[in-house]
Amino acid sequence: MNSSRIAFNLRKRIGRFSGNVVSHNDKELTALLHRHNDLFRYKIQFKHPTVWRDGGWTKAAGFFPLVEAETGGIVSFVDLRRDDYVFVSPGVEDKEGFLGDLFQEVLPGIAPSRFPFSSRFAWLDFDAYRLPMERELLSEKKEIEEEFSRRISKIDGRITENREKYDFLHRLLIETAEDLVTAVKKYLVWLGFSTVIDVDEDGAELKEEDLRIETEKGLLVIEVKGIGGTSKDSDCSQISKIRYRRMKQRRAVDVAALYIVNHQRHLPPEDRDNPPFKEKQIEDVSTRNEVC
Repeated sequence: MNSSRIAFNLRKRIGRFSGNVVSHNDKELTALLHRHNDLFRYKIQFKHPTVWRDGGWTKAAGFFPLVEAETGGIVSFVDLRRDDYVFVSPGVEDKEGFLGDLFQEVLPGIAPSRFPFSSRFAWLDFDAYRLPMERELLSEKKEIEEEFSRRISKIDGRITENREKYDFLHRLLIETAEDLVTAVKKYLVWLGFSTVIDVDEDGAELKEEDLRIETEKGLLVIEVKGIGGTSKDSDCSQISKIRYRRMKQRRAVDVAALYIVNHQRHLPPEDRDNPPFKEKQIEDVSTRNEVC
């Protein structure tokens, strides 16, 4: 919508008067003024503005008197200023009725672009008044809308399925405890590991680590944590203890350890401390030949 405006000024009342409604091109506006003429009140009169042109004063264009007092002064007018309509009216006793008729009956006809939702001639949309070819075009439009709706619904279903399929990727960023372990397991399977074991679900006697992966090179034990801050030294060293216990259990040194932490999980990843480990923690891991 453009910047055009319609301004109104309903003057305060001071005694009734029956003014002279000036003939106007818009019959409905003239009729509206006649209906309320006996109930108008005013305490100020205006003169038609003038402009200097061709060596003399002449009445300004775009200014249209609507109601004049008995003395000839203007008490109601409309002033067209480029894209603006300024209406000035005396005070009126039935303001609700006056403004209702003005907005519903008069102004939509004078400035229809300012009232795109006016229902003044809504009956023209009734089926009995359809224009030639309009029914066919409306039918074609309906078919397109229905086809569009079906296609959108189908895409929405695929979006839902895709979100459910890859939801574990979001879970990696926000979860903790068993929900995080489940998400990490799904992620590892997605990467191609076929023997990822959730220790709690496997029924193993020793359940210190969260996940295990048997590989051609040996056993990988995984500790998973979701925390609000960053890892403590005890968190980082726990997986080392588990590794040594599995080596003892297997009577072999083919055991590797992996510590996975979803740190500062309440923050977007780009706002987190990366890497989330202190230099000493990284040094200790390197010494023990582990991975974080």
